[in-house]
Amino acid sequence: MQNSTQAANAWRILFLLFLANLFNFFDRTIPAIIIEPIRMEWSLSDFQIGIIGTAFTIVYAIAGLPLGRMADTGSRSKLMGWGLATWSALTAVNGLVGSFWAFL
Repeated sequence: MQNSTQAANAWRILFLLFLANLFNFFDRTIPAIIIEPIRMEWSLSDFQIGIIGTAFTIVYAIAGLPLGRMADTGSRSKLMGWGLATWSALTAVNGLVGSFWAFL
Protein backbone atom coordinates (compact mmCIF):
# COMPACT_ATOMS: atom_id res chain seq x y z
CA MET A 1 0.00 0.00 0.00
CA GLN A 2 2.78 2.41 0.89
CA ASN A 3 4.59 1.83 -2.42
CA SER A 4 1.48 2.68 -4.44
CA THR A 5 0.99 5.88 -2.41
CA GLN A 6 4.61 6.86 -2.94
CA ALA A 7 4.33 6.15 -6.66
CA ALA A 8 1.17 8.26 -6.92
CA ASN A 9 2.86 11.11 -5.06
CA ALA A 10 5.90 10.84 -7.32
CA TRP A 11 3.69 11.14 -10.41
CA ARG A 12 1.92 14.17 -8.93
CA ILE A 13 5.22 15.87 -8.18
CA LEU A 14 6.51 15.05 -11.65
CA PHE A 15 3.37 16.56 -13.18
CA LEU A 16 3.71 19.73 -11.07
CA LEU A 17 7.36 20.09 -12.08
CA PHE A 18 6.34 19.58 -15.71
CA LEU A 19 3.80 22.41 -15.38
CA ALA A 20 6.38 24.68 -13.74
CA ASN A 21 8.83 23.98 -16.56
CA LEU A 22 6.12 24.56 -19.18
CA PHE A 23 5.26 27.95 -17.70
CA ASN A 24 8.97 28.78 -17.47
CA PHE A 25 9.26 28.01 -21.19
CA PHE A 26 6.30 30.29 -21.94
CA ASP A 27 7.78 32.99 -19.72
CA ARG A 28 11.01 32.92 -21.73
CA THR A 29 9.41 32.80 -25.20
CA ILE A 30 6.45 35.17 -24.91
CA PRO A 31 8.61 38.34 -24.86
CA ALA A 32 9.76 37.54 -28.40
CA ILE A 33 6.12 37.49 -29.48
CA ILE A 34 5.03 40.69 -27.72
CA ILE A 35 8.16 42.78 -28.19
CA GLU A 36 6.79 44.72 -31.18
CA PRO A 37 3.63 45.93 -29.39
CA ILE A 38 5.80 46.92 -26.41
CA ARG A 39 8.25 48.70 -28.71
CA MET A 40 5.44 50.71 -30.31
CA GLU A 41 3.65 51.50 -27.04
CA TRP A 42 6.75 52.80 -25.28
CA SER A 43 8.59 54.06 -28.40
CA LEU A 44 11.64 51.93 -27.69
CA SER A 45 14.81 51.80 -29.76
CA ASP A 46 16.60 48.64 -30.83
CA PHE A 47 19.19 49.36 -28.15
CA GLN A 48 16.54 49.46 -25.41
CA ILE A 49 15.02 46.21 -26.68
CA GLY A 50 18.49 44.68 -26.50
CA ILE A 51 18.92 45.90 -22.93
CA ILE A 52 15.76 44.03 -21.91
CA GLY A 53 17.09 40.73 -23.28
CA THR A 54 20.54 41.31 -21.83
CA ALA A 55 19.16 42.17 -18.38
CA PHE A 56 17.09 38.98 -18.39
CA THR A 57 20.11 36.86 -19.31
CA ILE A 58 22.39 38.48 -16.73
CA VAL A 59 19.89 38.12 -13.89
CA TYR A 60 19.17 34.52 -14.90
CA ALA A 61 22.89 33.66 -14.94
CA ILE A 62 23.73 35.41 -11.66
CA ALA A 63 20.74 33.94 -9.82
CA GLY A 64 21.64 30.46 -11.00
CA LEU A 65 24.86 30.32 -9.01
CA PRO A 66 23.54 30.85 -5.46
CA LEU A 67 20.30 29.01 -6.22
CA GLY A 68 22.25 26.02 -7.50
CA ARG A 69 24.30 25.99 -4.31
CA MET A 70 21.15 26.24 -2.21
CA ALA A 71 19.62 23.32 -4.12
CA ASP A 72 22.72 21.22 -3.43
CA THR A 73 22.92 22.00 0.29
CA GLY A 74 19.39 22.85 1.43
CA SER A 75 15.83 21.70 1.11
CA ARG A 76 14.95 21.41 -2.57
CA SER A 77 11.23 21.34 -1.90
CA LYS A 78 11.36 24.61 0.05
CA LEU A 79 13.57 26.18 -2.61
CA MET A 80 11.10 25.13 -5.33
CA GLY A 81 8.17 26.47 -3.33
CA TRP A 82 9.78 29.83 -2.60
CA GLY A 83 11.15 30.04 -6.12
CA LEU A 84 7.76 29.44 -7.71
CA ALA A 85 6.07 31.89 -5.34
CA THR A 86 8.67 34.60 -6.03
CA TRP A 87 8.59 33.99 -9.79
CA SER A 88 4.78 34.13 -9.82
CA ALA A 89 4.69 37.35 -7.82
CA LEU A 90 7.31 39.05 -10.00
CA THR A 91 5.52 37.92 -13.16
CA ALA A 92 2.25 39.38 -11.86
CA VAL A 93 3.91 42.68 -10.89
CA ASN A 94 5.63 42.81 -14.27
CA GLY A 95 2.21 42.92 -15.92
CA LEU A 96 1.42 46.15 -14.08
CA VAL A 97 4.40 48.22 -15.20
CA GLY A 98 3.84 51.18 -17.46
CA SER A 99 7.29 52.25 -18.58
CA PHE A 100 10.56 50.89 -19.92
CA TRP A 101 12.55 51.53 -16.73
CA ALA A 102 9.94 49.88 -14.52
CA PHE A 103 9.82 46.93 -16.92
CA LEU A 104 13.58 46.61 -16.82
